[in-house]
Amino acid sequence: MQKIIITLPELNISAEAVLHKNIAPKTVEAFSSILPIEGKALHARWCGNEIWLPLPNLKLESRENQTILPSPGEILLVDHGGTWDLAIFYGKGWLFSPTGFLPSNHFATIEYNQLSEFAKAANQLLIQGSKKITLASI
Repeated sequence: MQKIIITLPELNISAEAVLHKNIAPKTVEAFSSILPIEGKALHARWCGNEIWLPLPNLKLESRENQTILPSPGEILLVDHGGTWDLAIFYGKGWLFSPTGFLPSNHFATIEYNQLSEFAKAANQLLIQGSKKITLASI
């Protein structure tokens, strides 16, 4: 089972996520090819309990295992017409923008036993603003 670790170092929290190579193989391959990732995570404005970051180096043409109503812990790649964002849902959410729904590739899920603490930390971005985030293979 292939996993990644997601870390918000300024909030002293990490969580492991399982990559779903069986249901989103092209998405997992494209995402894995740009690891490790470091950037600034932002809190969503339209999509509910989500933190996200742009992935300008991601090259992906495939649509697989798509959803517009992600469950808590689900990690998706969101296509904005050729540029991609990573969306980490820590609670209820939906994939919606000013132009409508955004079907997105669900390719990973945060381990259930780590979601509660990660969610508390992720929610702080709503109050405190963007924070450093790192993602790496484990």
